[in-house]
Amino acid sequence: MMKNISSADVGLAYGFVRRTWFGNIHYQLARSGYGSVDDRRRQAINGDVITDPRIPPRRVWDLYSNRVLPFRVLLGADVPMKLWAVSHSWVPDSQLKHVWTPINGYMWPVPIPLDVDLSQIRIELLNLGAEYVWLDVLCLRQEIPPATMLHHPKRNMEDMQQWRDSCERTRREEWRLDVPTIGYVYRCKPSQVVVSYFNGLGRPFRLSAESLEGEDSANHWINRVWTMQEATSNWFLGGLTPQPFDEGEPGVSDTIKLFHQRMSDLLAVLPQGQTPPDLFALVSFLRLRHARRENDYVSGLGYLLQCPVIPIYDETISVEIAWERLVCQLESKSLTDLLFLFPIAGTNPKARWRPSWGRLLRDPLTPLSTSSVAYLRQDLVRYDPGSGEYSNIAYIVDRCVLHSTGTAGRLQLQVPIEPSDGDQAAPRFITIAISSSNPSLGKPLADAEYTIAATADLKYWLYGKPVRESKKSITLEKCGTFVVDDAEDIETLWHLNPGYADMRVIYA
Repeated sequence: MMKNISSADVGLAYGFVRRTWFGNIHYQLARSGYGSVDDRRRQAINGDVITDPRIPPRRVWDLYSNRVLPFRVLLGADVPMKLWAVSHSWVPDSQLKHVWTPINGYMWPVPIPLDVDLSQIRIELLNLGAEYVWLDVLCLRQEIPPATMLHHPKRNMEDMQQWRDSCERTRREEWRLDVPTIGYVYRCKPSQVVVSYFNGLGRPFRLSAESLEGEDSANHWINRVWTMQEATSNWFLGGLTPQPFDEGEPGVSDTIKLFHQRMSDLLAVLPQGQTPPDLFALVSFLRLRHARRENDYVSGLGYLLQCPVIPIYDETISVEIAWERLVCQLESKSLTDLLFLFPIAGTNPKARWRPSWGRLLRDPLTPLSTSSVAYLRQDLVRYDPGSGEYSNIAYIVDRCVLHSTGTAGRLQLQVPIEPSDGDQAAPRFITIAISSSNPSLGKPLADAEYTIAATADLKYWLYGKPVRESKKSITLEKCGTFVVDDAEDIETLWHLNPGYADMRVIYA
């Protein structure tokens, strides 16, 4: 907090002490609770990753004292029942104002819609029954636009520019941890209460087809990237007014149905309980949404995938580097899905086995959801941080040829059968029908030879070019994937046993 703004802030003092006034909380016990949550936050980052993504927020808004306080005043190591969260859509910059307020100690100007003030938001939240809330514009350090410095209470202070520069450094440092872990305060438990403002913070709730799907729909709550991790089935509708919907008005009934359908679809794709997250389904929803920064897509996906370790938020790196860092932390199943279910090779020459972020997010070949694949334990791709290699144990066959059949998505796989020992006869071939959504496989392949690798009882395959071989492993550069659907063909492939079963395959 900026020095000398207020040497006697009664509201701040009240916020700090009121938790202990009416309870049996011993002073030393309270002090020990203060230290534990701060220690946990300091230890949450290791290098460029966050090892404790399920961490409480740094600050909370105490509605009774009307001050932003450190989370530790709640005297707990985790998010308590009395801490609610506020979710809201942002508005265009032209509809935004930046307000300096004693609520957050004038640490940064609070961005809110032009037609809203913080007092009306506070009153509404109090009327709903809230005591403490997490609201990003107040509790997550915000950028300080230079023009707003003219309205700061201490605007004549000589070191204002130096102070602003210091605040910006602090913001970037805090965002490394705070931005990727935003989702926890919303999704920490099924009973967590979330107040959602769909039309902008503090604004009345309105529904129109234009706001959901029109030219200005990019700012609606249902079309934003960050609100995906803020969505929960246990939410209050913020901004309700006495004005009812006239369902007889043309288009209103359809708009209400569209809104409910969009919300139902979103909640259905989000991870719930023990159900594992669906990588491709989450990406397909992210694709329909908007964000201020490209890196926000990757950071939001990392939290929704429930990775035990996630990358820090670094606004100075490219989105592809951010994606590369996230891939290193993905669960083995997600890595295997990227390898065998994304049908074409990646554009990164150092990582052909997986799609780039740009291709994953926007390529029409990206699956809309993840197929239910019965991977064996050895099928799962694992990352070795020491060598930087992604590998699994796979069944492989070399010197295979793919032939076009003239039918879209259908090809012939020609597999060699080696002669028995001592037999000088040339290899025989069997032909198997395969399917693939890779458009390049519909073109003449000039009888190119590939090495193929299988997973999931030889149903899902990739074809690629060998890069390196040794007695214990082979390195493959992925070219694409295909599926063998026919049970008899799978059985035929299984009995080939070309001597490469249980081979370690490293993917380039």
